[in-house]
Amino acid sequence: METYAADFKTETSNFTGGWSAYNNGVNTKTQVNESTVTNDNGRLKTNATATNGGNGYIINTLVGKAYTFTFDLNLATTAGIYVNARATNGSNIYTGTNLAQIYLSTSGTYTLAFTATTTTTQLLFDKNSYGASYFYIDNARVEETNATTFNYFVSDVVTANDYSPFGALLAGRSYTDPNTSYRLGFNGKEKYKETYGEGNAYDFVARIYDSRLGRWLSLDPLQAKYPHLSPFNYCANKPIFDIDSDGKRI
Repeated sequence: METYAADFKTETSNFTGGWSAYNNGVNTKTQVNESTVTNDNGRLKTNATATNGGNGYIINTLVGKAYTFTFDLNLATTAGIYVNARATNGSNIYTGTNLAQIYLSTSGTYTLAFTATTTTTQLLFDKNSYGASYFYIDNARVEETNATTFNYFVSDVVTANDYSPFGALLAGRSYTDPNTSYRLGFNGKEKYKETYGEGNAYDFVARIYDSRLGRWLSLDPLQAKYPHLSPFNYCANKPIFDIDSDGKRI
Protein backbone atom coordinates (compact mmCIF):
# COMPACT_ATOMS: atom_id res chain seq x y z
CA MET A 1 0.00 0.00 0.00
CA GLU A 2 1.47 3.32 -1.07
CA THR A 3 1.92 5.80 1.78
CA TYR A 4 3.85 8.58 0.02
CA ALA A 5 4.60 9.52 -3.58
CA ALA A 6 6.18 12.56 -5.23
CA ASP A 7 6.50 12.94 -8.98
CA PHE A 8 7.93 16.44 -9.12
CA LYS A 9 7.08 16.77 -12.81
CA THR A 10 3.37 17.06 -12.02
CA GLU A 11 3.72 20.07 -9.76
CA THR A 12 4.46 23.77 -10.22
CA SER A 13 7.96 24.96 -11.04
CA ASN A 14 8.82 25.90 -7.44
CA PHE A 15 7.41 22.74 -5.83
CA THR A 16 9.72 20.97 -3.38
CA GLY A 17 7.01 18.93 -1.67
CA GLY A 18 8.10 19.65 1.90
CA TRP A 19 11.69 18.44 1.42
CA SER A 20 13.92 20.55 3.66
CA ALA A 21 17.51 21.64 3.24
CA TYR A 22 19.96 21.13 6.09
CA ASN A 23 20.51 24.87 6.47
CA ASN A 24 17.05 25.14 8.08
CA GLY A 25 17.90 23.30 11.29
CA VAL A 26 17.70 19.76 9.98
CA ASN A 27 21.01 18.96 11.67
CA THR A 28 22.88 20.05 14.76
CA LYS A 29 26.10 21.06 13.01
CA THR A 30 27.45 24.60 13.17
CA GLN A 31 27.61 25.17 9.41
CA VAL A 32 24.98 27.50 7.94
CA ASN A 33 23.59 27.62 4.41
CA GLU A 34 25.23 24.31 3.60
CA SER A 35 22.44 23.27 1.25
CA THR A 36 19.43 24.56 -0.67
CA VAL A 37 16.53 22.64 -2.17
CA THR A 38 14.78 23.72 -5.38
CA ASN A 39 12.73 22.24 -8.21
CA ASP A 40 14.81 22.07 -11.38
CA ASN A 41 12.77 21.09 -14.46
CA GLY A 42 10.67 18.56 -12.58
CA ARG A 43 13.42 17.12 -10.38
CA LEU A 44 14.28 17.94 -6.78
CA LYS A 45 17.73 19.57 -6.87
CA THR A 46 19.91 19.92 -3.78
CA ASN A 47 22.90 22.24 -3.79
CA ALA A 48 25.25 21.18 -0.98
CA THR A 49 28.11 23.60 -0.20
CA ALA A 50 29.72 21.64 2.63
CA THR A 51 30.35 18.09 3.79
CA ASN A 52 27.16 16.38 5.02
CA GLY A 53 24.88 18.84 3.26
CA GLY A 54 21.70 17.40 1.86
CA ASN A 55 17.95 17.22 2.26
CA GLY A 56 15.28 15.47 4.31
CA TYR A 57 11.58 14.68 4.46
CA ILE A 58 9.35 13.35 7.27
CA ILE A 59 6.62 10.78 6.55
CA ASN A 60 3.96 9.27 8.81
CA THR A 61 4.62 5.61 9.65
CA LEU A 62 3.10 2.82 11.73
CA VAL A 63 5.22 1.25 14.45
CA GLY A 64 6.32 -2.25 13.47
CA LYS A 65 5.43 -1.85 9.80
CA ALA A 66 8.02 -2.56 7.09
CA TYR A 67 8.47 -0.01 4.30
CA THR A 68 10.40 0.39 1.06
CA PHE A 69 11.59 3.81 -0.09
CA THR A 70 12.17 3.87 -3.85
CA PHE A 71 13.67 6.83 -5.72
CA ASP A 72 15.61 7.93 -8.78
CA LEU A 73 19.02 9.46 -7.99
CA ASN A 74 21.22 11.54 -10.30
CA LEU A 75 24.48 12.33 -8.53
CA ALA A 76 25.40 15.06 -11.05
CA THR A 77 28.54 16.63 -9.47
CA THR A 78 28.34 14.74 -6.17
CA ALA A 79 30.76 11.85 -5.56
CA GLY A 80 28.56 9.90 -3.17
CA ILE A 81 25.41 10.03 -1.04
CA TYR A 82 24.31 8.34 2.16
CA VAL A 83 20.56 7.65 2.12
CA ASN A 84 19.05 7.13 5.57
CA ALA A 85 15.76 6.32 7.21
CA ARG A 86 15.75 7.61 10.78
CA ALA A 87 13.21 7.38 13.59
CA THR A 88 12.13 10.86 14.65
CA ASN A 89 9.72 12.60 16.97
CA GLY A 90 8.25 14.57 14.08
CA SER A 91 10.64 17.52 14.14
CA ASN A 92 13.15 18.46 11.47
CA ILE A 93 16.10 18.00 13.82
CA TYR A 94 18.75 15.60 12.55
CA THR A 95 18.52 13.21 15.50
CA GLY A 96 17.04 9.82 16.19
CA THR A 97 17.80 6.16 15.61
CA ASN A 98 19.13 5.23 12.19
CA LEU A 99 16.81 2.48 10.92
CA ALA A 100 18.56 1.81 7.61
CA GLN A 101 21.33 3.30 5.49
CA ILE A 102 22.85 2.76 2.05
CA TYR A 103 25.79 4.48 0.36
CA LEU A 104 25.44 5.26 -3.35
CA SER A 105 28.28 6.33 -5.66
CA THR A 106 26.49 5.95 -9.02
CA SER A 107 23.25 7.34 -10.40
CA GLY A 108 20.23 5.04 -10.79
CA THR A 109 16.98 3.81 -9.25
CA TYR A 110 17.32 2.50 -5.71
CA THR A 111 15.28 1.10 -2.82
CA LEU A 112 15.89 1.51 0.91
CA ALA A 113 14.05 -0.92 3.19
CA PHE A 114 13.28 -0.17 6.85
CA THR A 115 10.92 -1.04 9.69
CA ALA A 116 9.36 1.90 11.53
CA THR A 117 9.82 2.22 15.29
CA THR A 118 8.04 5.57 15.65
CA THR A 119 4.97 7.23 14.15
CA THR A 120 7.16 9.49 11.99
CA THR A 121 10.28 8.59 10.02
CA GLN A 122 12.74 10.95 8.38
CA LEU A 123 14.18 10.21 4.93
CA LEU A 124 17.62 11.79 4.47
CA PHE A 125 20.06 12.32 1.61
CA ASP A 126 23.46 13.15 3.12
CA LYS A 127 26.41 14.18 0.90
CA ASN A 128 29.73 12.62 1.92
CA SER A 129 32.32 14.70 0.10
CA TYR A 130 34.14 18.00 0.45
CA GLY A 131 33.34 21.13 -1.48
CA ALA A 132 30.23 22.40 -3.22
CA SER A 133 28.22 19.98 -5.36
CA TYR A 134 24.65 19.19 -6.31
CA PHE A 135 22.44 16.14 -6.94
CA TYR A 136 18.88 15.33 -8.04
CA ILE A 137 16.13 13.00 -6.78
CA ASP A 138 12.85 12.17 -8.52
CA ASN A 139 9.93 9.72 -8.41
CA ALA A 140 10.17 9.28 -4.65
CA ARG A 141 7.76 6.64 -3.32
CA VAL A 142 7.23 4.88 0.02
CA GLU A 143 5.14 1.70 0.26
CA GLU A 144 4.22 -0.72 3.03
CA THR A 145 5.76 -4.11 2.34
CA ASN A 146 3.64 -6.06 4.84
CA ALA A 147 0.35 -4.25 4.41
CA THR A 148 -2.72 -6.03 5.74
CA THR A 149 -5.33 -3.64 4.32
CA PHE A 150 -6.47 -3.44 0.71
CA ASN A 151 -7.81 -0.60 -1.40
CA TYR A 152 -9.82 -2.79 -3.77
CA PHE A 153 -12.55 -5.43 -3.72
CA VAL A 154 -13.03 -8.60 -5.74
CA SER A 155 -16.56 -8.74 -7.11
CA ASP A 156 -18.72 -11.86 -7.06
CA VAL A 157 -20.12 -12.71 -10.50
CA VAL A 158 -23.71 -13.89 -9.96
CA THR A 159 -24.81 -13.84 -13.59
CA ALA A 160 -23.38 -13.20 -17.05
CA ASN A 161 -25.39 -13.30 -20.26
CA ASP A 162 -24.96 -12.54 -23.95
CA TYR A 163 -28.10 -11.37 -25.79
CA SER A 164 -29.26 -10.84 -29.34
CA PRO A 165 -30.10 -7.19 -30.18
CA PHE A 166 -33.73 -7.83 -29.20
CA GLY A 167 -32.82 -9.50 -25.90
CA ALA A 168 -33.01 -13.23 -26.62
CA LEU A 169 -30.43 -15.29 -24.75
CA LEU A 170 -27.70 -16.68 -27.00
CA ALA A 171 -27.38 -20.44 -26.68
CA GLY A 172 -24.48 -21.59 -24.52
CA ARG A 173 -23.46 -18.04 -23.58
CA SER A 174 -25.09 -17.48 -20.20
CA TYR A 175 -24.17 -18.20 -16.60
CA THR A 176 -26.03 -17.87 -13.30
CA ASP A 177 -24.62 -18.74 -9.90
CA PRO A 178 -26.73 -21.64 -8.61
CA ASN A 179 -26.60 -20.18 -5.10
CA THR A 180 -28.19 -16.86 -6.08
CA SER A 181 -31.78 -15.83 -6.68
CA TYR A 182 -30.88 -12.95 -9.01
CA ARG A 183 -34.08 -12.13 -10.92
CA LEU A 184 -33.01 -9.51 -13.47
CA GLY A 185 -31.93 -9.92 -17.06
CA PHE A 186 -32.04 -8.00 -20.35
CA ASN A 187 -31.88 -4.22 -19.81
CA GLY A 188 -32.00 -4.85 -16.04
CA LYS A 189 -35.63 -5.94 -16.18
CA GLU A 190 -37.21 -8.70 -14.09
CA LYS A 191 -37.54 -12.06 -15.82
CA TYR A 192 -41.08 -13.30 -16.49
CA LYS A 193 -40.02 -16.93 -16.62
CA GLU A 194 -42.91 -18.59 -14.78
CA THR A 195 -45.03 -18.50 -17.93
CA TYR A 196 -42.60 -18.09 -20.82
CA GLY A 197 -39.38 -19.74 -19.61
CA GLU A 198 -35.91 -18.52 -18.71
CA GLY A 199 -34.85 -15.40 -20.64
CA ASN A 200 -37.85 -15.39 -22.99
CA ALA A 201 -39.93 -12.56 -21.49
CA TYR A 202 -39.39 -9.55 -19.23
CA ASP A 203 -41.57 -7.30 -17.11
CA PHE A 204 -41.07 -3.67 -18.20
CA VAL A 205 -43.71 -2.39 -15.71
CA ALA A 206 -46.19 -1.08 -18.29
CA ARG A 207 -46.31 -4.38 -20.20
CA ILE A 208 -44.56 -7.69 -20.85
CA TYR A 209 -41.90 -8.03 -23.55
CA ASP A 210 -41.17 -11.23 -25.50
CA SER A 211 -37.49 -11.19 -26.46
CA ARG A 212 -37.88 -14.10 -28.90
CA LEU A 213 -40.32 -12.13 -31.07
CA GLY A 214 -38.94 -8.68 -30.38
CA ARG A 215 -42.53 -7.63 -29.66
CA TRP A 216 -44.69 -6.53 -26.75
CA LEU A 217 -47.52 -8.80 -25.66
CA SER A 218 -49.99 -5.92 -25.30
CA LEU A 219 -50.72 -2.55 -26.88
CA ASP A 220 -48.63 0.55 -26.22
CA PRO A 221 -50.56 2.70 -23.69
CA LEU A 222 -49.26 5.73 -25.61
CA GLN A 223 -50.04 4.39 -29.09
CA ALA A 224 -52.05 7.48 -30.03
CA LYS A 225 -48.87 9.55 -29.91
CA TYR A 226 -47.17 7.29 -32.44
CA PRO A 227 -49.62 6.50 -35.24
CA HIS A 228 -46.73 5.76 -37.62
CA LEU A 229 -45.49 2.85 -35.43
CA SER A 230 -47.01 -0.52 -34.61
CA PRO A 231 -48.20 -0.53 -30.97
CA PHE A 232 -46.43 -3.89 -30.54
CA ASN A 233 -42.98 -3.04 -31.90
CA TYR A 234 -39.99 -2.77 -29.60
CA CYS A 235 -37.86 0.41 -29.81
CA ALA A 236 -39.20 1.20 -33.28
CA ASN A 237 -37.42 -1.97 -34.47
CA LYS A 238 -34.07 -0.26 -33.77
CA PRO A 239 -32.82 -1.90 -30.52
CA ILE A 240 -29.18 -0.98 -31.29
CA PHE A 241 -30.00 2.73 -31.24
CA ASP A 242 -33.07 3.08 -28.98
CA ILE A 243 -34.12 1.94 -25.51
CA ASP A 244 -37.48 1.60 -23.80
CA SER A 245 -37.17 1.96 -20.07
CA ASP A 246 -40.73 1.16 -18.95
CA GLY A 247 -42.71 -0.33 -21.84
CA LYS A 248 -44.07 3.01 -23.09
CA ARG A 249 -42.76 4.74 -26.19
CA ILE A 250 -42.11 8.26 -24.86
